[in-house]
Amino acid sequence: MIAVLLLTNIAKRQQIESRSFGSSHNLIGFADDAAPRAQLPPPPPSERLLVFKALLVVAPMRPGLSLLRSRVSTRFLSAERASLGETASNGTIALRLNSISDASDPATASVWVEFNNQDYANGVYYFSLTPPPASRYLVANVSVTNVNHTEIPFDYGDFVLIAHDGTAYYANYAVCNTGCSAQALANHVLNATFSSDVYVLFSVPPATQPIQIAYTGANPPIVMSST
Repeated sequence: MIAVLLLTNIAKRQQIESRSFGSSHNLIGFADDAAPRAQLPPPPPSERLLVFKALLVVAPMRPGLSLLRSRVSTRFLSAERASLGETASNGTIALRLNSISDASDPATASVWVEFNNQDYANGVYYFSLTPPPASRYLVANVSVTNVNHTEIPFDYGDFVLIAHDGTAYYANYAVCNTGCSAQALANHVLNATFSSDVYVLFSVPPATQPIQIAYTGANPPIVMSST
């Protein structure tokens, strides 16, 4: 359990740094070691030591699996679950996966560009829908509702796309309407009455087939099926 918590904290740090450095792949784990990874600065010696200690405990569990895959499967043993178009809630946040589409889909691209332009006008980073070479952008449309009746934390970076081969990918970026982005994207909070669709983008290899979208910021996590 200690090793899992250590990995969670370190993976989170890598994820945030990856977004900050504009990496095309915000990936914490791959099934194939030859797959591209985000170029991150080396962690300080104290964190390198923590990673090494955690590896001694986690690696023997399932040799050959990426660390994130091991951690995801462990955390998702107890989770709130829903099928496509259905709502799942942990009593604090309610989520519904409405669709997962390629960013090149005209309807998806139109909504993304509209909301991203609004965000950019308000000082939020502009994210192009043109993927880097050997990559594909998938966009998940997720309805997000605060059911806690008080302000709660929220981070789109806690969304994870799980592929058909078990590989997991953290989100690269997200957009939503102006009222939503001021809370969910800029301040990372949802007020007591928050309810909005959020469009979450994942950079993945071209052949990736998504089977689930999970929100790891909830306790327990919320896992939504793509079917």
